[in-house]
Amino acid sequence: MDMRPELTETTSLVAVNGDALKVMGKAIFKIQLGNLALQRELIVAGIEDECLLGLDILQDCQFGPAVIDLNESRILMNGFEIQCSKSESEDLYLQSTHKEWKNNSRDDH
Repeated sequence: MDMRPELTETTSLVAVNGDALKVMGKAIFKIQLGNLALQRELIVAGIEDECLLGLDILQDCQFGPAVIDLNESRILMNGFEIQCSKSESEDLYLQSTHKEWKNNSRDDH
């Protein structure tokens, strides 16, 4: 039984160099970043990377926008610390560890 969601049409995408990307469609997917589970509408396209996190995902967090901490090679998102590391092939990969992290810089007034 195929558990993949059915793709629907979406707008075209353009690479940084201006070339059109091959877009297969969009659908609601369950994604897992370590211990962090999300359900979002994603676009499936022919790119070299396994996944790209867009601003729509990084800004739509329970405790305010995600914090990208390049000094510590981590992303803080929805109470999770997602560790970023480079493999020997120089590809970036993410590893999530749950920490009770909250963005204290956000005002709830």
